[in-house]
Order: sequence, then C-alpha cells, then structure tokens
Amino acid sequence: MSNPDPYLEPNSEKDHEMPTKDANEPELPVSQDSEVIDGELVEEVEGESEIEEVSPFQQDLINAGLIAKDVDLFEIVATDGPSYELNEMSIESVVDLCEYLQKENIRWVIDHAGQMFVHRNDERRADEAFDAVFGPEDF
Repeated sequence: MSNPDPYLEPNSEKDHEMPTKDANEPELPVSQDSEVIDGELVEEVEGESEIEEVSPFQQDLINAGLIAKDVDLFEIVATDGPSYELNEMSIESVVDLCEYLQKENIRWVIDHAGQMFVHRNDERRADEAFDAVFGPEDF
C-alpha cells in the first residue's frame, strides 16, 4: 500500500455536497417516453418517428441522399416558408431541381414524406427556380 501524498489535501464532504433544489421552483414531471428539447417538453408518440412503409419514391429520395437530417429540417420548417409536394415528380426531376436550388444558394430540405420545404427568405427565388426547371406551373 502506498503512502498518501503529503502535498495533497484530504477530501472533505463539503466538496462533494449535492446541490439542493429550491423549494419554490416547480418540478417538471418527465415521463420515460418524454424528451426535453431546448426547454420544451416533447412527448414521443409511439411509431410516429418511424416510417412504417417506404414508398418507391421515398426510397429513391433516400438513395439519392436528398432526405434532410432532422436538425436541418427543423431549421428550415421553423422559418414558415413554402412547401412543395414532390410525390408526383420523377426522381430525376427532383434531382435536377435540387441541383438548381443548390447552384442558386437557395436553402431547402426534403422530409421523409417527400415534401420539400424552402426557407422563407428564399421563397421568391425558389418559385423562379421551379419555373426555370419545369416551366411556369403552380406547385
């Protein structure tokens, strides 16, 4: 057994006390199926975070690497910009559109359901991009 180092001070219980909770602070009940994100309690709904059945179009989007990460999706959707249903388009058309949007520095994401969201500040330029790629149409 080694001798204690004479230059180290012994531990005291005072250094290891657990902080006490303020009695006036309300306690936030958190269940096992809950997640706290940025101070907001979010209840997880069973099966909602997973796609039960993936359509061929959705699989093509996944294979093309066009599905956004959740954090990127949240950033764009939070701006309240426009959204576009892409399910009626071919995957080649979607890839062409995404390449054009990328070239024009237009912020966009595609969710797992095949819906494209565009940053609110890029709405006008996104509409112009759709017109440039597909011709004037309503999306």
